[in-house]
Amino acid sequence: MRLLTSSLRGPLLALVVSSLALACGSDPKALGQPTLSFGDATDAADGAVDGTDGLAEAGDADATDGVSDGAIDSVDGADATDAVDGEDGSDSVDGTPDGVDSIDGAVDLEDATDAVDGLDVVDGVVDAVDASDGTDGLDVIDGVDGLAATDAVDSGDTTDGLDATDGLDAQDGVDTTDGVDGSDGAPPCEKTKDCDDGDPCTKDRCDLFEKVCKWEDIPDCTPGGCVSDAECNDKNVCTLDTCTDTGCVHDDILCECQVDADCDDDDVCTADLCNKSGVGSACQNEPEPGCKVCTTVLTNNFDGADPLNGWSAIQGSSENAWQPVDKRYTSAPHSLYMGNPAEWNYVNKNDDFPLLQLATTEGVRTPGFEVPEGEGSVRVRFNLWLDIEDCIGSSAEYFDQFVVTAEPAPEDYEIQFHKCDLEAPWKQWQAVEFDLDDYQGDYLYGLWFYFESGNAAFNDTEGIFVDDLVIEYCED
Repeated sequence: MRLLTSSLRGPLLALVVSSLALACGSDPKALGQPTLSFGDATDAADGAVDGTDGLAEAGDADATDGVSDGAIDSVDGADATDAVDGEDGSDSVDGTPDGVDSIDGAVDLEDATDAVDGLDVVDGVVDAVDASDGTDGLDVIDGVDGLAATDAVDSGDTTDGLDATDGLDAQDGVDTTDGVDGSDGAPPCEKTKDCDDGDPCTKDRCDLFEKVCKWEDIPDCTPGGCVSDAECNDKNVCTLDTCTDTGCVHDDILCECQVDADCDDDDVCTADLCNKSGVGSACQNEPEPGCKVCTTVLTNNFDGADPLNGWSAIQGSSENAWQPVDKRYTSAPHSLYMGNPAEWNYVNKNDDFPLLQLATTEGVRTPGFEVPEGEGSVRVRFNLWLDIEDCIGSSAEYFDQFVVTAEPAPEDYEIQFHKCDLEAPWKQWQAVEFDLDDYQGDYLYGLWFYFESGNAAFNDTEGIFVDDLVIEYCED
């Protein structure tokens, strides 16, 4: 309330005097009433003769009363030297010719440190809310300058200036154990990788006994972060890696490959290698001994939805036939079988005379194909299981004949394989192979797999199984 009283004392006094004069119907000057002086340039100096300022308070010492003169002076704002409100003991220190002392006085009455903090009438805002700040001039409640009680500038923080609640705690590397605030220490660790300080010129180590990080300087370490060429290895064989004063340098060098697959020459008969033994790399394609590049002409493993796949058969009896079965095979689940799968033999019975057995003749033929022509060879391969009469004896060729023939012209059969070409023992899978080189450039109507028992004797064995036929042309 002191501020309000000082500001209104002058005007209220004038109002009372004027009212009395008007009530009496007289001129204020004629009644000898005080005259208000708004332009008294000597007011601050009259001091002992106060009657000259129009207040008629004889003997009043103007510099110290802080009452009448202060009340008037807070209005005129023209007194460049007086203490304005009379109660600011240090106001005369903070700047004499402020010219707007009436404003400063209104907000600076109890700022006992105004001469120190330098926040005088110029700011007009911060000083108005700084009356209780006797430390750094930044009040804990002002909120104007953005520095609150926990802004790391408060007077209670006597260590490193980082308050416990400013967000920099023990996990951000700026706590009381990081050696920054005077208490030397090292961060804890479990493994060496926990101690990476990002400095290429230090060797990081986790002391497993003390469980803290330790670092050792690397002698002669350059700012570039390397000591030897080995440290600059980027695992790229197409660069030459060196360590320089400015760090690692990776120069491009002659490089044909990085892995073996880069050297694939599309030749199945060469070993493709990326040689990285020297500077750079180079492809090497070494021929593989005995390897041939082959092209498939025809193949069948007698599996799938259409096991015969265009093959045609001749059935010579009601019981026996060439057909897919799953009893034996070299590639699951089927092979091509000649015989009667109901009894696993190739007996041909006479329907009119049940006690009479007859000879049987069965044949199956591949689709036609053109035989490739070139410097290579056309080979036929298949797997064979035989359980028919063997080749022992002078009459063997007449009974249980099994042959594979080529048909260069209709009904023109040329034998390519005979059962007697198969080495003993029978009744097991064996590989059969022969060539068709005499037919290069020709068209074959097919290969015939042909069986004829010759008679009804000794036909109670399993018969014939064929699997995995391949006809291919292989370059030399």
